[in-house]
Amino acid sequence: MLAEKAHMNLSEFILSYLRMDFPVKAKAPNKKTLSAMKEAEEGGGIECDSIEDFWEKMGIDRSA
Repeated sequence: MLAEKAHMNLSEFILSYLRMDFPVKAKAPNKKTLSAMKEAEEGGGIECDSIEDFWEKMGIDRSA
């Protein structure tokens, strides 16, 4: 088997093949994302104590 010849298990072999065909490229954040990142770094934004607190601050009624 090809995976054995490459001294890999089948999962490693398949992943190495896929990575050659589909390289992961990091994308640069857009202006809106950069602005949000800067706001968060400066202490702005919304802080939530729980997921329920998050939904409430987002104005989402989870019981609906």
